[in-house]
Amino acid sequence: MPASVMGESSWHQTALTGHAAVLVIDSDAESLRYIQRSLAASGWAVTGVRDLDSAGTILVEKRHDIVLLSLDPRRTGWPTLVRACREASAAPLFALAENSDAAAIAEVLEQDVDDCLATPFNASDLRIRIRRLLHLGCLRRGATPPRGPGGLQFDLVRSRVCQGRREIRLTSLEYRTLWVLAEGNGAALSFRAIEARVWGEDGRCHRLSLRRLVRRLRQKLSIGTPETVRLQTESRVSYWLRAADPQELAGKDPRDGGGPQAAREVQTFDGAPQSDSLSISEPGPLPG
Repeated sequence: MPASVMGESSWHQTALTGHAAVLVIDSDAESLRYIQRSLAASGWAVTGVRDLDSAGTILVEKRHDIVLLSLDPRRTGWPTLVRACREASAAPLFALAENSDAAAIAEVLEQDVDDCLATPFNASDLRIRIRRLLHLGCLRRGATPPRGPGGLQFDLVRSRVCQGRREIRLTSLEYRTLWVLAEGNGAALSFRAIEARVWGEDGRCHRLSLRRLVRRLRQKLSIGTPETVRLQTESRVSYWLRAADPQELAGKDPRDGGGPQAAREVQTFDGAPQSDSLSISEPGPLPG
């Protein structure tokens, strides 16, 4: 579902919880525990089951970002397991093929499996491949990351944002709020539009929570120098995210000659103009 759709259903699992959700299906208890430990080391929320019936129930109850299936290509019936996983979930499917050679791996990949790794395997290799598939799964659901100002880059697999070589760790709500502001592409977004996008249309006011989130984001974005991204406010109306002007990076106010004016058209989420000027002061008391 495209990321522009309002409500939580539009967000990928990492953005909702801060953790990618991985379901592991392996009939061998010892192998299942090892895989769970290996994947949990990357901070993912891992659920392990030993049979396909249990997996089907879990997939109905909770959306997962990836399904990992352990199978033995030497035994008959394994294509049935693959088809059952495909019918139960649209998430990328990763297969661990027991004691398999290149020919067996190729046979598994022909059965609509997104990736396959032979066992025994290297845990680091498994995590790298899973991370790639998690990113692919987010893109399949339409979670295209916005182009953030000032070199901000959004990580779809982890609730993190990179600014150049600096990694900014965010909570899931901070991540979603910054994502929405970056989607504005330099336009000011009304408080109500941001709340609806981050929390969904639940009929409640999240103004105080939004102000706290913005305060924390400003702190995290300002760590290190230079501060290339500015998160600004129009009192009682909106927030907007923009790249810092070169004169600001030099310690000058761009309004003191030569720089871009501070005037800014404030837009609602659908782009309708609300105001033609921008005050960069903090908002006053919350409107009733």
